[in-house]
Amino acid sequence: MSTGEEQQAQQGAEAEAQSSSLLDQAIANTKSATPDHAKDLLAALTREAMAGTVTFDKDVTRTINQAISKIDDAVSKQLAAVMHSEAFQKLEGSWRGLNHLVMNSETGTGLKIRMLNVSKKELFKDVDKAVEFDQSQVFKKLYENEFGTPGGEPYGALIGDYEFENHPEDIELMSKMSNVAAAAFCPF
Repeated sequence: MSTGEEQQAQQGAEAEAQSSSLLDQAIANTKSATPDHAKDLLAALTREAMAGTVTFDKDVTRTINQAISKIDDAVSKQLAAVMHSEAFQKLEGSWRGLNHLVMNSETGTGLKIRMLNVSKKELFKDVDKAVEFDQSQVFKKLYENEFGTPGGEPYGALIGDYEFENHPEDIELMSKMSNVAAAAFCPF
């Protein structure tokens, strides 16, 4: 065997030894991580028992299952409270409506659906702050950036998910938004 072949064989043996040692290290780390994690969980359960929040039975498995059941009940109650909240249901209704619009529209090169996340309060603040409707940020976004720009893609319709009442602010908002929509040649 020549010296070049001997060096290659030696390098191959070293690489194999290094790779096996890396594998051995990974296996050793995995084995040690599992018992450590189990010890941590048992220590936490013991602390809870000592604090009086968990009552141990002779059957440790039953005690653990009871603790899991209590946690599950607490999470279920919290989730039910969130899901039955009026604010959450209103938000869910808005997202379901948007999903219905998107899924039941025939999109293609001629139709694009865009969403602008702005609250009714923010929209009113914007159009009320402007001296004229054409100086508002919403006008700039809807008209100047699209219809008033060469190559822009004008909007075909504006859909707002808002509740309007016979209130002066609501009437003013609708009036100013109708001016913005008329200038952009799209209904609101």
